[in-house]
Amino acid sequence: MANTFRNEGRLFVFGTGASGNVAQILAGNLTHRVAVSRPPLPAIALNTDGPLLGAIAERDSADEIFSRQLEALAQKGDMALAFSPDGESPAALRALVFARENDLVTAAFLGRDGGRIKNYTDLALVVEAESPARVHEVHLIAAQILAQLVERQIFSL
Repeated sequence: MANTFRNEGRLFVFGTGASGNVAQILAGNLTHRVAVSRPPLPAIALNTDGPLLGAIAERDSADEIFSRQLEALAQKGDMALAFSPDGESPAALRALVFARENDLVTAAFLGRDGGRIKNYTDLALVVEAESPARVHEVHLIAAQILAQLVERQIFSL
């Protein structure tokens, strides 16, 4: 992730339900800051535009809510990061397939055994727990730590 930002790439994060909340928190921490004042990093949560998500789901398929946005916004050198408590989110999976086909770095925060999504990522954090609540809790903590580590690496804090 730090290399993506160093190379002027952008981070696109996404998830549905509570996973979307964690994605938003990560994007917010990277765009604003975690610990100290510093320049913003280009991190975008794709699950925040309700009218757009609804339009894509209604006119095409709910499975395309993230891949359509990546198709419109992402470029080679960017990174796609999915959050899924069971590793089976169809929308996240389709987005990561698109990302791989278009030379984006792919990563995911997953639960259970990583599900099908794990097979479409360059990097995966898998929380081997059955309870979605426990998976979300670990994802939230890990996302906070990751944001701070990226901040430290890029800005030498």
